[in-house]
Order: sequence, then structure tokens, then C-alpha cells
Amino acid sequence: PHLDRRTLSDEATKVLGFITDTPSTLEELIAATDLTAPGVMTALTELEMNGAIRCNPGQTYVLRPTEQ
Repeated sequence: PHLDRRTLSDEATKVLGFITDTPSTLEELIAATDLTAPGVMTALTELEMNGAIRCNPGQTYVLRPTEQ
């Protein structure tokens, strides 16, 4: 399924802009986005549920590869 960014919250859109294929920690995402810890955690949950990102062991986050 294709991710429709128009349906994402503002916080999720902001967090998604800082997630790449290089693993990022929660702390790095909080610092990069200037959002609160609960705000980033909520955004990460939303992004995971929408299939946009993946949580790796060690609580690092990366983009989920898009299906071709």
C-alpha cells in the first residue's frame, strides 16, 4: 500500500522528514524535530501503523523499503 502523506498528522510528517535508511534513535529524532518525547513517540507509532517506518532492535527507526 502507498502511504498518503496527506492523512498523516503534522507531527508524523515532521518526524518522517528526518527518518532515512540510516537508523535514528528516539533521542536523535527529538533533537532534530524540536518536538516533545511524547509527540515523537506518538508520531513514530502512527508512522509504524501506516507502514512508513520500521522499528529495529535497540529502538532505532528506519524507512520501510517501498514495494516496487
